[in-house]
Amino acid sequence: MKLSTLRECPAKWLDRQLNEIRVDSIARDIEMDPSIIHNGQPWLAIAEITKEELARDKNLIRGAKLELIGGLHRDAAVKKVVDGTKLLLIYG
Repeated sequence: MKLSTLRECPAKWLDRQLNEIRVDSIARDIEMDPSIIHNGQPWLAIAEITKEELARDKNLIRGAKLELIGGLHRDAAVKKVVDGTKLLLIYG
């Protein structure tokens, strides 16, 4: 899955604001070792499909709109690194 396909979740879903110091720290770590994007905690997203639809066709997840709800600091750090270096990063 391309990280660029993940949409940011609505602000009302956030339990806290992004900590820019943490984002900068993660960005520096990514610059030193890009593989950390895929290691550690999972990326968590909500798909706009129902459980019943997914049970009928497992491939629906590939085309579903995904809203990121976990990994927001990592996502912001990846965007910062990608914007600064024009890297193409793919997760999955």
